[in-house]
This record gives sequence, C-alpha cells and structure tokens, in this order.
Amino acid sequence: MEIFKKLEELKVDKTFQNLFSILCSYGDRTAAEYREEDGIKKLSYADYERITMAGALKLSGLLEGIGKNTFVALKFSNHPLWPAAFWSIILAGYRPLLVDSTLDDGQVMHILKQAGSRTIVSETQVGIGGIKQVSPFDFLSVDSKPAVF
Repeated sequence: MEIFKKLEELKVDKTFQNLFSILCSYGDRTAAEYREEDGIKKLSYADYERITMAGALKLSGLLEGIGKNTFVALKFSNHPLWPAAFWSIILAGYRPLLVDSTLDDGQVMHILKQAGSRTIVSETQVGIGGIKQVSPFDFLSVDSKPAVF
C-alpha cells in the first residue's frame, strides 16, 4: 500500500523537510476544504506546496537579520493557510513555536521568553514591545505564484 511506502521513506529521513516532501507528493489530491461566502473552496497538496514555497521565500526576506534555526512563534487561529504558515517557517530555516491563538499578550510574552524567541507570526496585533511581528498574510496567499529560489 502507498501509505506504507511513505512511512518507510520517513523512517529513512526523519526530518520535517522530508515529511513536507512526502505530503506534497499527494499532488492534486484535496488537502483541505473550507467555506467562503461564494461556496466551498478546496486546496490540494500541490496548492499547499506552491503557497508554502512562495511563503518561505517571502518570510525569509521579512525576517532578514533573525538568526536561522531560532524559534519563530506561530499564533494563528484555525485557518486554511495555517499549514502553509507552519511549513513556511520551517522551510525558511526557523523552528516553529506553536502558540494558542486565544492567549493574551502576557501569556504569549511568557512563552516567548521561555523559548528565547523575539519573533512572532500572528494574524492579530500582539502588544509586546521589542518583538518582531509579521502577519501570515504578509507572506501567504492562495494566489501565490510558484517560488523561484
């Protein structure tokens, strides 16, 4: 079965990059469905790959000067672009720090301090001084063109 082959591939290379590659190998299969005002929308694994690759490139530029392999917090509610935000952080060379989107600024600051992070991707304004904040919508779009590295 196909899934067992994929599991074997992951056993050989236990990295997030490999897991992303395996997920993307599902191509035009539906990865997500969500409702908008004009009806049900679908995103395929290929769509997520395109969106994520373009997002990672843009995020790298937005976080220029932030050391690679450092924690970048992700405070993003349930949204069709959440997976692309998560994978963009990884593919841009950072370590995602998942933060509950319902936490208040004090709780978020506590988590950032514990992780030694000074950077957050958040769809809402975080009122914490000295923190580099980026909106996921600054680097992600379902209409993204394929990234050229």
